[in-house]
Amino acid sequence: MNPVFSVIILAILTPMKRQDLLTILITFAMGLCFGFYVYLVGYAPTSDRVSTAIENDTDSLVITGEAYGGCLRVGNCPTFNIADDGSYRYFYTPLGSDEQVLREGVLPLTLQQQLDRNVVRTALEAQSRQIQPVFCESFVDGIDVNYDISLDGDDYTLNSCGTDVVADSPMWQALSNIWTYFERTG
Repeated sequence: MNPVFSVIILAILTPMKRQDLLTILITFAMGLCFGFYVYLVGYAPTSDRVSTAIENDTDSLVITGEAYGGCLRVGNCPTFNIADDGSYRYFYTPLGSDEQVLREGVLPLTLQQQLDRNVVRTALEAQSRQIQPVFCESFVDGIDVNYDISLDGDDYTLNSCGTDVVADSPMWQALSNIWTYFERTG
């Protein structure tokens, strides 16, 4: 017989002290409480959004992002599309390559939740208003970005050069975090 199983069987058959039994029960209860907390904080908000989307088919968020500017000269501007379920398709050109690559996956739950919290109708309406820009990064071979966003069936266009975006707003930061995620996981 395996010595590990012998120790386990011996531990089960040997009467436990009251203190040992209490320690095991408290450890189990704490693990159960911690697991419930992790479920509520991490997974319940997403499952609620999914069940609401199933009940009301119009509750959706789809984002398409395109970089433009200096990258157009060499034809390697990255683009992405994020579906309502958090799945994405990201086209980019790796350093040292001339071929665009398609990467597919699912955004981390924290990014999905950040988008759900911050990409809201009021912010979209305010920041999608057309303006005449004084200066844009793309004017001097820098990079600007354009987002086509569909929220609950309504379409919005945000452009870092041409709409009234607020660069330090929670919505714009959430959208910028998508590019950061793609750059770091590339």
